[in-house]
Amino acid sequence: MKNAEKLVGLDESLMDLHQSVQKLIKVINENADSIHRGEEVLNKLPLLDFYNDDLMRNIQLMRDKMA
Repeated sequence: MKNAEKLVGLDESLMDLHQSVQKLIKVINENADSIHRGEEVLNKLPLLDFYNDDLMRNIQLMRDKMA
């Protein structure tokens, strides 16, 4: 039972992280022209987006294993 509770807590934490990164990407895109080295930051966003998508895939795999 404790493992299930820990996994639920982990799932919630990882989803919070995923959603926060999505918000960060959106804010950066909207404000890139006012960010110091904005173009450099924008060039790295696809990589951040890829890893965030990968995080979501791993969350889903974890959920599938818990089911």
